[in-house]
Amino acid sequence: ASKTLGDCPVCGSNNWSVCYSGKIRDGTFGTSTKKGVTVVSCTCSLQRLETFALTTSTYEGDEYRLKYNGTIDEDELIELHLEEQSSRLVLLGTRNLKGAKVIDIGCGHGAFLDAVSGLAASTIGIEPFERLHSSLIARGHEIYGPSDKRLSSLRNSANFVTSFNVIEHLEDPH
Repeated sequence: ASKTLGDCPVCGSNNWSVCYSGKIRDGTFGTSTKKGVTVVSCTCSLQRLETFALTTSTYEGDEYRLKYNGTIDEDELIELHLEEQSSRLVLLGTRNLKGAKVIDIGCGHGAFLDAVSGLAASTIGIEPFERLHSSLIARGHEIYGPSDKRLSSLRNSANFVTSFNVIEHLEDPH
């Protein structure tokens, strides 16, 4: 058992083993970390980095988006992530989305919100990177920062709450 890794957030066991050691992607495809990292696996198949190196503030700037997406241009970011949306729509079911209130936590540039906006009655994004807010609002989405006091008014009001590709952005991703 590992005291430093703690219990698995999925199954609760503490039975981690190393499944990979080496460099990993760090930015756009083809770039990697300068140093090797360790990926550990739980007996339930959850895999995670042994340690996380990025801070929350790292994700809130242009440098991060440029490094990982190759651009900070809003239209290019939306285009880059359009293809991911079809599988999400299938997962949720377009019939279920019709007339729904959808909240996307960590909505980024809003590709998912754009994809469901024609079906959903309302689309709400929660996004810490404030530079994206004006574009999201202009496209018809209601937008909040993660510490906005008005968020409490949304409690128990949504049909769907989604959060895609954000685990590495959490202050404590473990």
